[in-house]
Amino acid sequence: MFEKYGPVTDVEIIFNERGSKGFGFVTMEKAADAEKARQELHGSSVEGRKIEVSSTPTSR
Repeated sequence: MFEKYGPVTDVEIIFNERGSKGFGFVTMEKAADAEKARQELHGSSVEGRKIEVSSTPTSR
């Protein structure tokens, strides 16, 4: 889903003992690609669930 906006360098899905907690983190190669993905995907639905896409500052 995120790959269509640019190269993805890392994906981390958060789990507990019962399975997925329903959120995760995606790291993209370029900040501009990440921003485009955020703009396009925030509020969209995945498997019937509305998703929230936010960004965090890069460490570069």
